[in-house]
Amino acid sequence: MTKVSPETIIERRDATAALPEHTTLQQPPLPRLISGVEETRRGLRHVMVDGYDGNKHKMGQMANMYGMMRDVLSALKLETLDLPHVIPYFNGKIPMDSGVSGTIIYEGGHMAVHTFNKKETVFADVAYDDQTGEDPMPILREAIRATYDPKRIDEFVRGQNQVADPSVIPESFGPHVTFQGALHFTQDTVDWIYEFLKSIPAAIDMTPISNPSVRSTKGVKDGMIVIAESHITIHSDKDRNYYFDIFSCKEFDINKFFEFAESRGLQIDKSSVVLAVRGKDFPR
Repeated sequence: MTKVSPETIIERRDATAALPEHTTLQQPPLPRLISGVEETRRGLRHVMVDGYDGNKHKMGQMANMYGMMRDVLSALKLETLDLPHVIPYFNGKIPMDSGVSGTIIYEGGHMAVHTFNKKETVFADVAYDDQTGEDPMPILREAIRATYDPKRIDEFVRGQNQVADPSVIPESFGPHVTFQGALHFTQDTVDWIYEFLKSIPAAIDMTPISNPSVRSTKGVKDGMIVIAESHITIHSDKDRNYYFDIFSCKEFDINKFFEFAESRGLQIDKSSVVLAVRGKDFPR
C-alpha cells in the first residue's frame, strides 16, 4: 500500500457537528441471514481467529497486545499513520469478562483483538484491501499462537465459511455480522460516519468504551468504535461502496439494527449479509 503523507489525512475523534437529516428509505421485508460465497468490497479480505485455553497472564498484558499487533501490521506490509489503541478492561460489571482490547484502523480496513484473560480466550480479526496477494490468515494465526499460547484455534474467512445457525448464538461468545451497501453522497463524510457510529451502541443496547475514530485518506473513509462487547467498523471506498462489521459478545437483534440503520438512511445490500458465530467454545 502506498504511503500517504499526513497532509492527505482528515481524522475526527470528537463530535463537533450535528448529524445531517436524511430521508428514510423504503424498508423491504428483512430476510434471514444467508450463506454463500460472496465477493467483498473491492477485494477486501476479512479473516478471524478464535483462540482457547491460552496463557491468562499473557492475555492480561497490554504490552503483548501492542507488540503482536505491530508485528501483524508489519508482516502484511500495511502502511499506517497511527499506532494501535490498546484499552484495558479490568473493572467492568462482570469481573470474569476482564481483558484487553487492541484496535487500529488504516486505509481500507482494520485490525481488532480482544482478550479475556480469566477465561483464557482471545478473538482477533483483520480486514484490509488486498494489494499484495499476501494471505493474512497464517500471519494472524501464528501471531496469536506466539503471543498467547492457545491450545485450540478456530478460523473464519468471510466468503468461504458457511454461515452458522443463529440458534447456537446463545451458547457462543456472540455474533459477528458483516454486510455491504452504498453510501449516499451526503453520508460519505467524516462527520456523518462519526455520528452514525456514535449512535449505534445505544440503539442496540451496547456499551461504548471509546469515542468513534474516523479517518479519510485519499477519499477512502474508515471508522471504528470500541464497545465493551467488542467493536463496530465501517469502511467506504472512493465509489462510496461500504463494508460494515459488527462483532458483539452479546446477542442482539440484527433486524432491529437494520431498521435503525435504514431509518438513518443507510442503504443495505441484504444479499451480502454474512453471519459468523464466534467463540463456540467460549466458557460462559
